Parts: sequence; structure tokens; C-alpha cells
Amino acid sequence: MLTVSSDNTARVWHLNEPTNPLILEGHTKTVKHGCFDPHNPDRVLTVSFDGEAYIWDLKEPSRPIIVLAGHTAPVNYGDFDPNNPNRVVTASSDGTARVWNLDNPDNPIILTGHEGDIWFARFDPQNSNRILTVSQDGTARVWELEQPDQPVVLPGHIGGVIDGVFDPNDSNRILTVSNDTTARIWNLSEPTKPIVLTGHSDVVWQGAFHPQDSNQVLTVSSDGTARLWDLTTAQTSEILRGHQGEVFQGTFHPQDSNRVLTVSSDGTAKIWDLSQSIPLTTFRGHQDKIAAGAFAPQNPDQIVTVSDDSSVRIWSLENNTSIQIPNSQDRSSYSVTNGAFAPGSSDEIFTIGGNGVVKSWDLSNLEESQTFPVKLDNVKDKWFSATNPHRIATVSYDGSFSVWDTKGNRKRLKLTTGKKQIHQVRFDPNNQNRLLAINTNNTATVLDITNQDAAIDLPLLSSQISDGDFDPNNPHILATASVDGQVQIWNLQKLTESLKPERKFSASQENIWRVKFDPRNSNRLLTMGSDGISRLWDVNSLSIIAELSGHEDTVVDGSFDPNDSNRFLTVSHDGTARLWDLRIPNSPLIIRVTRGKVLYGGFDPKDGNKVITISDDGIARVFNLGNKEILKSAWYGASRCLEEEESLIYRLQDNLPDLLLNKLTNLAKSDINDISQKNNCQ
Repeated sequence: MLTVSSDNTARVWHLNEPTNPLILEGHTKTVKHGCFDPHNPDRVLTVSFDGEAYIWDLKEPSRPIIVLAGHTAPVNYGDFDPNNPNRVVTASSDGTARVWNLDNPDNPIILTGHEGDIWFARFDPQNSNRILTVSQDGTARVWELEQPDQPVVLPGHIGGVIDGVFDPNDSNRILTVSNDTTARIWNLSEPTKPIVLTGHSDVVWQGAFHPQDSNQVLTVSSDGTARLWDLTTAQTSEILRGHQGEVFQGTFHPQDSNRVLTVSSDGTAKIWDLSQSIPLTTFRGHQDKIAAGAFAPQNPDQIVTVSDDSSVRIWSLENNTSIQIPNSQDRSSYSVTNGAFAPGSSDEIFTIGGNGVVKSWDLSNLEESQTFPVKLDNVKDKWFSATNPHRIATVSYDGSFSVWDTKGNRKRLKLTTGKKQIHQVRFDPNNQNRLLAINTNNTATVLDITNQDAAIDLPLLSSQISDGDFDPNNPHILATASVDGQVQIWNLQKLTESLKPERKFSASQENIWRVKFDPRNSNRLLTMGSDGISRLWDVNSLSIIAELSGHEDTVVDGSFDPNDSNRFLTVSHDGTARLWDLRIPNSPLIIRVTRGKVLYGGFDPKDGNKVITISDDGIARVFNLGNKEILKSAWYGASRCLEEEESLIYRLQDNLPDLLLNKLTNLAKSDINDISQKNNCQ
């Protein structure tokens, strides 16, 4: 059995020896999907958020035998060609699918045309030269590999298409499901006239054709039900009610199609008798949501469930007992993916873990942390409110976003922007109820969560919007940046008069990742991008005040010192953070944070000498930059390089008490010239 995990590994388990899995290590981010080669059980395909797919030989598992590189964003799915052992397909959030010949992996067929993340790409089981893709852009596409530039486009969903499958008995028919609460049946001979299945009241996650009767279809939904549909009438024939949470997956029994397995966020799996619409058996024991379940292929009287409690269980249908496979990762570990200081506090940090858990930390007592009663599941972006860290916005893979309040365990408010698929969200610092939703179709929407009718749509741009920032001193002014290096300044009061930005300019020849107003002077705007350069602009004259280079990779985040607008922090995928002072712009203070990528960085709102960084190793670090000798060496004109241990005072990560508190080393005893010579980063 193969499992994949957010600990960046895949594991192969032998059920007769469940304590000794074969661990496949090499990916640098979450492994999203994996599968066995149907032609060779000793070969495995894994795909990862690191943008790569690997082929593994289980006889020599120390490293992948083939690396499939080329995607520029997370790879969400991959599959072997059922008829050709040397061909695989991958689907990515970069909007492409790729078909790889394993004998010549450097020249894949690239399927382009989607305008959003591609979630799945599947071979037609009856014709391997045909591939189905489904995308967040609201369409599915069928590609003939002999003419890959002429796909059949299946439009009509008003939300992202989450999954799609070929009819196993007639590959001219396709089932798609969407976050618009519908499923659709498409006939490729008449692709403009799908059968629309309506009845669910929330996201439809998955669908399956009945293995013997393709006029019956099973769907499962976040509304807590599974439904069996009669395609001759397009009506529901059975509704399976009983789960107390979202239903993520439904599967027909391979030998008795009158029985169905469902798994749910309520932590249970159920076997249903379709003739009675009641559960025959409920399997309980997992401590968190069940993300996937399947009948064991060699023994369909057993089922396998995989849970967010980091365990896998094998259940017997005969006696409702289970074997628990040991955790694939230490559940007590806490990998930080986002963090922020509490406004007005130098001693409280809020963090979000890769497992969706929100915590607050008192820096005076890191042995204890407060965990809030919310779980941010299945999200691809998350952002704290700048004025209230108890308020968090998340973007889901279905293209919607939610606003959470960690105080009082208030339920989330789930929102959409109609047909648009949301990519990122940003809070307005002037109003915690207002957000900018950045959509995947080159537009953005300003939303008030207390009045959704007051939405303001920004006009269509020529390129995808990558970031945005509200003017902290004027709620009507907004800056956006796009992947083509352009920056737009919008006056929201004048959008009804003129459907264009008030000002726009080219800030870079490459993608702009972040754009930030100076909170003390809104005429200044900081841009950060893929070229590794940060630029400070005068918004009125559209001229560059300072161009700050030195990072060796993309600059992904930055922040102004709340007490001194001449100083600001930038962080980069090169593993460093840099503290810049415009009075000595060529001598930044360089902090070597990690060997990986730094993802976020920000100042303590009260103390400009204390900063927080979040990196892809899952650790939040708090640095004290106030050591006088360090600052003096910078004033002497040397680029001072800090290793992590020199100024790291707090490292936030559970189960690592020896790393939680590292005091400042006594740099004050060092000679200034010795410091600059030993640690010069140039």
C-alpha cells in the first residue's frame, strides 16, 4: 500500500509488516499524490507541491530513478498510461498538464489552454491518446495527443471543476463535479448539451459511474450527503444521509455494486446498502477527518482509510475491526506555514500550522502555547488580519474563500466571487471586514464580508494579478501588481466613472510577488519580485526612490519598520532576510535564516528591532536585530551577515524544547572590524 504525506515523503507499506515501511524521500514539499505502475508493481509515481514528479524503483528506493521537472507550480496529480508503461501524465497549478515519455523525459507534450489550476489529468482507459483535464477555471477539456492544440472544451460550470472521469463503458461520456454544487454528464458528440445534476447544496467533491449501469452516477458533497442519480431522468434516486460532516469520497464495491463506501470529515467511514439507503456499517476510530478510503483490491472485504490524524487503518467488513498502521509522521510536530505578531504586542505570536491548527505563543513562556478551536483544512493560502490576528482569511482549492474568527470558536463565513476563482486574499488594514480577493482570471474584487452586495470588481487586466495592498491611510486607494511586472494604483471611488486604474507603471520585467504601501507615507510603495530586486517608488511621480539588489532569488515578502520608514525588511527564497536602511542602501543587514526558502517576514509592531520569519522548513523564528555592534558595523559600510544562532531568540516549533529559546550570543565583545571581515556576505 502507498501513502503520501505533508512530511514530504511517500511510504510503501506491507500489511504483514506494518511497522517497517519503505520510505521514499527526496521531495522538498508536500507529496500530493502517488500511484503504482499498473504494469510493474515495483515502480511508483509521486507528485509534489515542489513542482516535480518522481518515478521510483522500489528495489532501489534511495533516490528516484526519473525526475520529471518543468512545471512551475505545485503538481496536483499524476497517473500512468494504462496501456503504455513508459508514459505518464501530470497536472499542475501552473495551468498545464504534461504527458511524459519516460524514455525521453526532457521533451514532454505540454497541454496549454486552461486559465487556472489543473486538479486532475486522466487517460481515457479505452484510448490512451486521449486525456481529460479539469480546472479551477470552470472548464474540463478533452485532448487528443495527436492534435494537442485543439482540445474539446466543456464549459458551463459556474465554479471550479474539482474532478472528472470517463464513463468506463463509453468514453465519449464524461462526468464532472464542481464547487458550484452541481455535477454534469457530457457527451463528446454533443458537448454543448450536458445533463446537469442539481440537488446538492454545497461543493461536490467527487463522482463515479456505476460500474455495471452507466445511467447511474454517485456523487458526494460537503452538504454531508452522497447521492445516486438516474441519468435517464437527471433526478436523484437515492440520498445517503448519516454523516455529520463533509463527505469527500464515494466508491462502489468492486464485486457488489449495490454497496458503497463513503468517508467524511466527521472521522467515520460508512458502508451503505443502496437498496435501503441506510448505512450497513459505520467505522469509527480515527481522531480527525478521513481524507480518502478504498476497498482493498486483493480483498474487497477489507477497506483502507487515510486520515488527517496521520494514520492509516485497515478495516474488516466482517467484524468491523481495524488494524492501525503507525503514524507516518509525528502528529505532535507543528510545521508553521504563516505567522504574525499580535498588534500592539511584542510578546505574543500567532501561527498557522501545515495541519491547519492555529496557535498563539507567549514569548516569555514558549513551553506552552494556546491552540484555538478552529481547523483550517484544505486551504492553499491563508492570511492574518493586520489589525486582528484572531481573524484569518483562507482560500480553498475549490476557489472559494472563508473568514474565520478564532475567538469563541465562531463558525467560518464562506464566500465566493461568483464565477471567479479566488487565488489569494488580503485584508484592508482600515477595516477588518473588507478584503481584496485576487481572482485567477486577471481580475480582483473588493469585498465587505458584512455586505456582500457592496462588492467592487476591478476591471480585467492583461495579466494575472499577483498581489495587492490597501493604502493604510486612505481606504479608497488600492495598489495591485501583476505577473508581467506592472503595478496599478486604483481609486475605488472613481471606478464607476472610469474602468481603469488611476495610475499604472512598469516596476519590473518579471513577476511582482508583493507590493506594500509605506504606512507612514502613502506616497511611497515597495515592490518585490522574481528578479531578486526590491524597489521603492514615489507613487506621485512614478519614479524610483531606491533600488535594492543583493538577494539571489525571488523576493517574496517585506515589511516597513513601524517606527522608521527608512528601514524595511525583505525575505527571499534564497534563505535570507535583509534589513535595509535607505541612509546606507548598499549595506543591508543580512540574516541567514535557513538553507531552504523564507516565505514570510514582518516587524514586531512595537519594536522595529524584532522581526519574525516563516520558512519552508516549517519553523517560525523571531530575531532581535537591536545589538548595537551589529548596527554599528552596518554604519561603517560593511554588509553584516548574521548566522541564525547569532540573533535568533525564539524558534516556534512543538516538541523541540531545546530549540525554543536561544539567547543572543555576546557579539558586543567582538571587534567591529573582525565582525565585518568574518561575516561579510558579499
